[in-house]
Amino acid sequence: MNYHYLYNNKYSDINNIPIFLEISYNEMNNNFIKKIIYDANKIYNINLENCRISIENKKEILKKNEKIKTLGIHRDSEQYKLNLFTIIYYYNISDNIENNKLLFYKDTKEYKYDFINNKDLFGNFQQIEEYFIKDGDIITFPNNSYHKPSEYISSKENSKRFILVICIQKNE
Repeated sequence: MNYHYLYNNKYSDINNIPIFLEISYNEMNNNFIKKIIYDANKIYNINLENCRISIENKKEILKKNEKIKTLGIHRDSEQYKLNLFTIIYYYNISDNIENNKLLFYKDTKEYKYDFINNKDLFGNFQQIEEYFIKDGDIITFPNNSYHKPSEYISSKENSKRFILVICIQKNE
């Protein structure tokens, strides 16, 4: 399995999280985020005292029948070079979003991803798992997991899809 389901929490305190935040684990003052990092780390057993945390708070408001262009297949270490593992918290997800999945792949060749142009440069991948996203779900996966969001679509106007991406990284 490429990912680990931690638990579901629809009611959390993340109102004051900015769009992007980098902070050391010891400086983290949000108890909810610190708890899910601690809980995920039970799988990885890393000394968090020596880690930096990067948090992206992505909030999408979808139009009816709008197809969303998502990232291609990638590993989070392509954006965060010293990434150890990733946690994703799906919150405030509208019920009317269809095909709302996170897809995992097996690498069969060398691969690179162009974040600037949002495309795969080369590689040959085989989908091996898919995770069906529900509001409140928290999952984690290791740095070497190739993944991408599915091409989801909303059947209603102004549907919400909010995610908190937390990357745990070694200090340089």
